[in-house]
Amino acid sequence: MTADVDVLVIGSGACGLAAAIAAHDCGADVAIIEKLDRAGGNSALSTGSVPAAGTRFQREAGIDDSTERFVEDLMRKGGPTDCPDLLHRLVETSADTVEWLVDSVGARMTLVTAYKHVGHSVPRLHAPASPPSAASRPGTSGGGRRTDPGRSSRCRVRRSRGAPRPSS
Repeated sequence: MTADVDVLVIGSGACGLAAAIAAHDCGADVAIIEKLDRAGGNSALSTGSVPAAGTRFQREAGIDDSTERFVEDLMRKGGPTDCPDLLHRLVETSADTVEWLVDSVGARMTLVTAYKHVGHSVPRLHAPASPPSAASRPGTSGGGRRTDPGRSSRCRVRRSRGAPRPSS
């Protein structure tokens, strides 16, 4: 089998699927390869929950959080890291990521306020919400994915200028 794609995503966990959606929404031809018989990766073990600092959902709940506080919590629980720049980047983009999942991808997520996740000093775990009926969510097809995503202003996919693709 031969395939000509702009972006090949290895793994269908949350990060792989998010990368595939973002690339697709930027106009790329995308393929995903998964070694298991179903999608999910580690995200299936975490029930799809995403910790994020400084989201609008936290602000709406009156929770004061920040990148610095999240990094401090992670360092206190996990100890020193060999990649502090990567840790900071991950935390700095966490709120934008959760809000992108909700606003652009159509993920139904809610801030968990009933408890603080292990090692977190404030509630910052955003988890899948119970699905509403498709009729109550304009712009979704019932599965959560927006049917009218448009192109993000942050798209940076570069198409190769190689040989033309074979027609299917």
